[in-house]
Amino acid sequence: MPICTVCKREMSVPKTISCSPHKAIEFRDGSVYKALPYGPSALQPHVEVAAERCRDCNVMYGGIHHLYCCVETCPKCQGQALSCATCHPVAVGLWQD
Repeated sequence: MPICTVCKREMSVPKTISCSPHKAIEFRDGSVYKALPYGPSALQPHVEVAAERCRDCNVMYGGIHHLYCCVETCPKCQGQALSCATCHPVAVGLWQD
């Protein structure tokens, strides 16, 4: 069963609700953005209705996607994070409030 390299949790079990709750994504230009939770929001207008769990990484609605999830939205451009050629992240860490 797959283990997330960020939160070290097993992704396929129901008790996994979210990846690190404060995941930050660093981009090539040095900017850092807080990861967007799974589900529709003002920053994710293309997401209309979300299932209870992400179809790719299995996080619960409102949880933070696991690294390399194909459903995750890029917090910088609102495109697909995994295939974002312009904003491709260089690092993932913890968000500092």
